[in-house]
Amino acid sequence: MRLINRIKKYITNIRRKELALYISVLVVVLGTIAGTSSAFNYWNTHSNSAKEVWTTNSVRIFINGENLGLVETREQGEVAIKQAIDNLSQELGYNPDVSPDIKYFEEFSATKEYVASEELISDMQVVIKEGIDVIKVKAFAMRIGEDFVLAVENEEAARKVLQNAQDAYVTDHSKFKVMLSVNPYNSMVEIPKIVATQESLNNERSFATAAFSATDAENVTEVKVMDPGNGDPNSGKTIEVEFTEEVVIVETFVDATKILSVDEATKLITKENQEPKKYIVKAGDCPSTIASDNNMSLESLVQMNPSLSGNELINIGDEFIVMVPEPELSITTTEEVVYKAPIERATKYVENANKYVGSNTVINAGADGEKRVTALVKKANGNEINRTIADEAVLKEAKDKVIEKGTKALPSKGATGSYITPLTSYTLSSGYGYRWGGFHYGVDFAAPTGTSIRAADGGVVTFAGWSGGYGNLVILDHGNGETTKYGHCSSITVSKGQQVSQYQEIAKVGSTGQSTGPHVHFEIRFDGTPANPMNYISR
Repeated sequence: MRLINRIKKYITNIRRKELALYISVLVVVLGTIAGTSSAFNYWNTHSNSAKEVWTTNSVRIFINGENLGLVETREQGEVAIKQAIDNLSQELGYNPDVSPDIKYFEEFSATKEYVASEELISDMQVVIKEGIDVIKVKAFAMRIGEDFVLAVENEEAARKVLQNAQDAYVTDHSKFKVMLSVNPYNSMVEIPKIVATQESLNNERSFATAAFSATDAENVTEVKVMDPGNGDPNSGKTIEVEFTEEVVIVETFVDATKILSVDEATKLITKENQEPKKYIVKAGDCPSTIASDNNMSLESLVQMNPSLSGNELINIGDEFIVMVPEPELSITTTEEVVYKAPIERATKYVENANKYVGSNTVINAGADGEKRVTALVKKANGNEINRTIADEAVLKEAKDKVIEKGTKALPSKGATGSYITPLTSYTLSSGYGYRWGGFHYGVDFAAPTGTSIRAADGGVVTFAGWSGGYGNLVILDHGNGETTKYGHCSSITVSKGQQVSQYQEIAKVGSTGQSTGPHVHFEIRFDGTPANPMNYISR
C-alpha cells in the first residue's frame, strides 16, 4: 500500500515538471510572435517612402536605338529634343523632315548621375542628323511654266542657262543679256528679264521685253533703219526678245545629286539633244493620211515640211518630219527684215466666143513690179509665227498680163456620144481640182497593179510611152478636139497610131512616175483644156 502511494506521488511530480516546461516554451513562442508583429507593424509604417524613391528617380533616353543617358524627368528630354532639332535646322540652313525614334525608360539611380543639358542636346543633334538619308545643300531652283523645275549650283549658273537658251535663237548675242532682279515682295525669289546692251542702245534702237512694265513699253521709241532692201526676207535685225513661259528662280535646298551643270540644264530645257521624229512614205499615202495617222493637222505637217506646200507629188520612200521636240523654255523674238519683193502683175481678160471655156491664150505676158518691204517678223524658237508689214515702197511698177478667154460652151458628150470609166472596179482616190497647194487636172481611180485599163471611148492612140510625172502614159484622140489621158500604167498594150474601140484594153494599172500607189490618172481635155471627167462619164 505504501509502495503504491509512493508511485503515485512520483508520477504527480513528473507531470508538474513537464507542465512547467510546456508553459516556458509557450511563453517563448508567444514572445517571439509578439516581437515579430511589432517589427511587421514598424515596416508597414515606414516602408512606403522608401519604395517611392526606388522606382521614379530617373528616366533613360534612347534615340534611333542609341542610349543618350539619364535625365531627371521625361519633360526635360522632350525640351532637349526640340532644342536639338532647332539647332540642327540652323546648322543645315533649312528645316529637315525628321521623325526620330524616341524611347523613354524609367529606372532607379542610386547616384543620380544625370547627363548635362548642353551635352544631351549636342548628342541628340548628332544622332538625329545621322538618321537623315539625304543632307540637302543650297542651290537655285528654276521653275519654267507651271510644273517644270530644275536646280543649278548658283545664281550665275541660272543666268547662264537662260542666256544660252536665248542665244540659240538670237542672231546677235552681244545685243541682249539676261539679268536677274529680286522680287520686291520676296528676297529669295528672282525674276529674269532680257535687256538690251549699251552697245545696242547706242545704235539708236530701243527694245521692249516681257519683263518691262506697261509704262516702259509705252516709252519705247522705234527708229527706222533705211536699208536698200537686199536682205533676207526671213532673217533680219532682232529688236525684241522675251521668254514665252514664266520663269522664276528661287534659292532653296536640294539633294546634291539633283544639281545640274550649265550644259546639262541648257540641253534639258532646249531639247537640243533630241531628234525630230520622221515618217517614211509608203504605198497609198498622201499628205492628209500621213497627218491623220500621226495625230496632227495637215497645216502642221505642211509647216514642218515646206516642200508639201507646192504641187510636187510625194513618192514612196520620201521622209517627212511629223514631230519636233518642244523645248521646256521657248524664246519669242521679233526681227525687223528689209527685202525686195515682187509686185504681182494684174491679169486682164479679153473674151473670144470661138474658143471653148477654159481655153485661154496669153496675148501679153506683162511684167511683175518690185517693191522694198520692211516687215516685223515674230518667231517662236526660230520658227515664224507672225509677220506684220511695217512699210512698203514701190521701186518698179507692174504691167498687166492680158489673156484671151474662150467663152464657147464645152460639148455635153464625148466624140462618140458617151464616155465610160477606164476601170470596171475601182476606188476614187483623188478628185478633180485643187489639192496639196496645186491643181489636179484629172481624177484618180485606184485598183490593184495589173488591173485592165480600157478606152473610155473609141479613138486613135497619139502617145504611148513614158512621160515624166505621168509615168507610162497613153493618150487617145477621139476627134473633134477631144482627148483622154491614162497615166501611171504598169504596162502599155497598144502603140502609137493604133485605132482602138471603146472598152478595148489599152494598158494595165500601175504606180509609175510620181505616184503614191497603184491607180490610173484619167483626164478629159477639149482643145487641150482640161475638164472634170466626172461630168462626162455616163457609166
